[in-house]
Amino acid sequence: MELRELGNRLFRLHAKLILACLAIGLLVGLTIQLDSGSQYQASALFTMGVPDPQSAEDAGVLADTARGIATGPQLVSRAISDAGVDRSEQAVAGAITIQTMGSSEVVMLSVTDRDPRVAVALANALADQVVTTRATLIQNGRTASLRALNQQEAATNAQIQELNSRIAALSTQSDAASIAQLSALEARVTSLQVLATQIIVQQDSLQSESGPQTALLDKAVSAAGIHGRQLDNALLGGLLGLLLGIAFAATREVVRPSLVGPSAVSKAIGAPLLGEMNTPPDSWTLAALPDTGSYVELAADANNVQEVRFAALEPRHGRIRARVRMLEGPLHRLRFNESRSMVQPAPSTHDGDADDHGPSGHAASQNGGKDSPRTGLVVAVPKVVKAADVDALTNFTWISGWTLLGVITYAAPRKAFRRHTHSAGPADSGRDSSVTRHAEVDAW
Repeated sequence: MELRELGNRLFRLHAKLILACLAIGLLVGLTIQLDSGSQYQASALFTMGVPDPQSAEDAGVLADTARGIATGPQLVSRAISDAGVDRSEQAVAGAITIQTMGSSEVVMLSVTDRDPRVAVALANALADQVVTTRATLIQNGRTASLRALNQQEAATNAQIQELNSRIAALSTQSDAASIAQLSALEARVTSLQVLATQIIVQQDSLQSESGPQTALLDKAVSAAGIHGRQLDNALLGGLLGLLLGIAFAATREVVRPSLVGPSAVSKAIGAPLLGEMNTPPDSWTLAALPDTGSYVELAADANNVQEVRFAALEPRHGRIRARVRMLEGPLHRLRFNESRSMVQPAPSTHDGDADDHGPSGHAASQNGGKDSPRTGLVVAVPKVVKAADVDALTNFTWISGWTLLGVITYAAPRKAFRRHTHSAGPADSGRDSSVTRHAEVDAW
C-alpha cells in the first residue's frame, strides 16, 4: 500500500473523526488547567560556598547538589513548618525548581504554588534551609579534615620521638653496622619532620580559610503568575487527541477497509477506469459523457460487445447491504449498429422487459440462438467505497455472465439524491459524444 493511499484512507476519509478527537483533546487540556487554577512562582538566590563553575558540567553538578538538598524530605518538612503553610511534602518537593545563574556559583531556587503568599514563604524557608544545611556540611567537612590532620600530626610526632630514642641509643656504638643503621634512622626522621611541617601548614590553611561562603543573597518578595501553562496543556491534550483520532481511524480501516480515489477503486474491482464524473449516475446522459463515451466504445470494441448496459454500485448504508442497481433513462442500454458488427440486435419490443428485470431474460436470449447480442457492463462506483461492498459487483457479474467493461467513478452526494428519468430523444442521442455515431439508445 502506498503512503498516499494510506493517507487518503486515514486523513481524507476520517477527517471529521480525527478533527473531533483533536478538538476534544484541546478542550480537555484547557479544562484541566482551569480546574487546577492559576499558578504563581517565587524565587530566592543564594550561594553554595564553592568556587565558580568552570564548565557547564560543573554548573550542572552544582545545581544537582542544591536540588538534592532542597528536595530532601526532612528539609522540606522543616521548611513547611517554618513557613507555616498547609502543604504536603510531595507537593512541595514537586514544585521546586533549581537552576544556576550562568557560570557563577549563584543558585536560584523557585517554588510554584496556587497561592502567591505560600510560594514566597516556601521559597524563603527552603532557601534558608538549603543555606544552613550547606554551611553545616562545609563546616563539618572542615572539622573532619582538621581532626584527621591532628591525628596524623600526633602519629608523626610519636614516630619522630621513637626514632630519636633509637638514634640516641645507637650513637654510643662505633661499629659499622650501627653506623649504617644510625644513618637510615636519621634520614627517616628528616622525612617525618618534613611531613609534620606540611601538616601544620594544612592546619593553618583550614583554620584561616576565607574562600566562598554559603549565604542567602536575595529573598523572595513577591510571586509572579506563570503564563503559557494553559497553552502547554491544550497542546498536549490536542496532541493526545490527534493520536487517539488516528488510532480510531486506523482501527476502523482495519475492520472495514476503504477504497479512496478512482485508481484505488479501479484496481480493487479489477476493471479499467473509463472516466470520472461529478454528478450522480441517474443524471448522466450521453451528451454529458464525451470522453467517457469514447472509452466505453473502445472497451466494447476490445471485448467484441454489441450491447452495453449501465449499472450503479450502491454502497452499504446501515443494515442495508451493498447492491448493484441497473440504471434507467438515457443510459439504460446502448446497442451498436451494423456498421460495427454483422450481428443484428435483438428486437426491442419483446426482450426489453426481460432485460430490465435481471439477467434471466438475457440468459434465455443467449440460449435462444446466435442472434443474441453479447452484453457488456459499465458500472458507476462512488470514489469512496468500502472494499467489502465490491463483493456485490463481483456476485452480480458472476450471476449475469456479462462482461465487465470498466467502471466510471463519481463523487457521491452527501445527501440522498432523487432519481431522474429522461426519455431518449434526438437531443440526448446526437450531441458531443462520439459513441452516438455508432450506437443507438434504447430506453423503456
